[in-house]
Amino acid sequence: MLEKYVFSSIEERQILNFVRQVIANYLDGAPEAILPQIPVLEEKASCFVALYFDGQLRGCIGSIEPFESLADNLRSNAIGAATLDISFAPLELDDLDNCRIEVSIISSLKEIFSLNDFTLGQDGVVIKSGQKSSVFLPQVPLEQHWSKETTLGYLAKKAGLSFDSWKEKDVQIFTFQTKIFGEK
Repeated sequence: MLEKYVFSSIEERQILNFVRQVIANYLDGAPEAILPQIPVLEEKASCFVALYFDGQLRGCIGSIEPFESLADNLRSNAIGAATLDISFAPLELDDLDNCRIEVSIISSLKEIFSLNDFTLGQDGVVIKSGQKSSVFLPQVPLEQHWSKETTLGYLAKKAGLSFDSWKEKDVQIFTFQTKIFGEK
């Protein structure tokens, strides 16, 4: 699925510039940014947009399930990462110059039934139990130096479940892959 999201370096820059312009225009009250002419952006897909300030996460919002075009998902998640991530204060227009933007395009979810069914650093992970769910992008466990068990424990806690609840039969675990690119 992610094969169609292999972009040239020029297309990646166009997408990152689009995301940056979406945020800038939103914060400044200007008209919407102009979408780059990359056909796959009109297809249904989901993504995450992350903002980094001095190497530290400054905001991250995304979608796991595709429900709109990739262009619209980039637009809404860019604004969300800048203004709606409850872990951070909303971004100010002046802060945008010091932010680095990263985009992660998400593959379809695949349910797994064993710890052997996913690879740390390669697979993102979603946990679901009833109405509760949470997600870690593939890089999170590596950045935190977590094992698979610890990753699932913190994922369960993030969803509002007990640390060991990922072992229960009514808890579903899914993996996904990402195509990640960002500003240098």
